[in-house]
Amino acid sequence: MKIESIIRRAAGSTVVLGTKLYRFQPGEDGRHVCEVEDEAHIERLLSIKEGFREVTTKAGDVSAPKAPVVAAVVEKKAEGEAKPKGGRKPKDAKPPAVKTAADASSVEKKAEGGA
Repeated sequence: MKIESIIRRAAGSTVVLGTKLYRFQPGEDGRHVCEVEDEAHIERLLSIKEGFREVTTKAGDVSAPKAPVVAAVVEKKAEGEAKPKGGRKPKDAKPPAVKTAADASSVEKKAEGGA
C-alpha cells in the first residue's frame, strides 16, 4: 500500500519500523510517498493522523494535496509617506537614549567640552 507523509521535508523523510527503513521521497506530483507492505507497519503509520495518510488514486479525487500556496505580505506606504532606505534613520529620528552609567558620564563629558 502506498502511504503519504503529510509532513514534507526538502530531503524527504525516513522512518524506521522494526528492521525496515521507509523513505518518503517527493514524487513528480510533490507528494512524499512510500510503498509499505507490512500490515503492522501500515497500521502504525496510518494511526498517526497528523503525519501519514493512505494514497488514493481514484479519478477525480479531491483529497489529493496541491502544491502549497505561499502568500506574500506586501505593505503599501501611505501617500506621501517616506520610507528610510538602506538602514538610514529618518531625519526626525531622536538620538538613542543613554543606557548605562558609563554612557551617561561620557555624554556629560562631551556636553562640558571634554573628550
